[in-house]
Amino acid sequence: MEICFCVDTMNSGGAERVVATLSNQFIIDGHEVCIVMVAARKLYSFYTLDDKIELKALCDGANNRINAIKRVKLLRNYFKDKRPDAVISFLPNANIYTMFALHGLKILHIVSERNNPYIDPQNKLIRYLKKKAFIKADGCVFQTEDALNFYPNSVKKKGMVIYNPISIQVDNCNNITRNNYILSVGRLTKQKNIKLLLSSFSKFHAKYNDYKVIVYGDGEEKESLKIYCDNLNMSDIVEFRGNSQTWQKEACDAKMFVLCSDYEGMPNALMEAMAIGIPCISTDCPIGGPRELIKNSENGFLIKVGDEIELTNKMVEIVESKDISDKFSEANKNMKINMSAENICKQWIEYIDRVKC
Repeated sequence: MEICFCVDTMNSGGAERVVATLSNQFIIDGHEVCIVMVAARKLYSFYTLDDKIELKALCDGANNRINAIKRVKLLRNYFKDKRPDAVISFLPNANIYTMFALHGLKILHIVSERNNPYIDPQNKLIRYLKKKAFIKADGCVFQTEDALNFYPNSVKKKGMVIYNPISIQVDNCNNITRNNYILSVGRLTKQKNIKLLLSSFSKFHAKYNDYKVIVYGDGEEKESLKIYCDNLNMSDIVEFRGNSQTWQKEACDAKMFVLCSDYEGMPNALMEAMAIGIPCISTDCPIGGPRELIKNSENGFLIKVGDEIELTNKMVEIVESKDISDKFSEANKNMKINMSAENICKQWIEYIDRVKC
């Protein structure tokens, strides 16, 4: 099968990571893969791609801004030339451009919801067109049941929930000695609410002053977060390490992983932290991804969105109870297998075959 992914770019986001992981596994499984980036002006992928994958920057070499109509025409010409068996589009803009570009071409189109549809996107026109793309698409893939239930019955009937694949770079770390730091991984945006972690940690640190925080990721909130650390007198105990493909190797000995998002799709970093045995705390945020991964107090802690006191208390529980820490690590040991790229790609192929029929 020839499969074409359509995305905005292949920068360091979670959706892009999923595209890279799926694409590499599809190549291993004997399929042909191309990735077309509708917003990119140069060939670039933050994530490593198999040499057999064709990477296409739709706006390659353009010096001036390319309007939406021109972008659709370029994308349509690309699809007419490639004639893939299936096009899978990720994120609102790519879903919309692909909908228009494939009109009348009789090429299978599968759209995918990667965030909280109740909030993202905020622009009313984009929201309308994205919903139109889901209605017109041949198939729709969601990360959670809650996301699927946002859409009308016409979409639900043809939709399917498929979790993200996880790409693990280290063996299970359950039995290692854990060091005194708290880990966070994700884009530094308001959505991720890293300030909640920092404010909770300032209270936690008053009792456990030999701990620090390590944050992987980058984004528009980075400088304001550093200022926030300064105001809390924590600049020397909070380390911002930027984007990294190797954070699993570098930080698998963390005492715990914390996700503080106000909303999420299916958070890759949380899945990966759980799979390599790091005890995890997450907000029980919409659109339900953390809730589908964590059974509260069984394999991790779920806390209310924005609840600083509850987060502080749960961090203390993990530090003070090795039994809790070990239980969380042990409970997630099979996640690496269940959500492997091989298993998740098999679900995608079965779904594509079903939609084709």
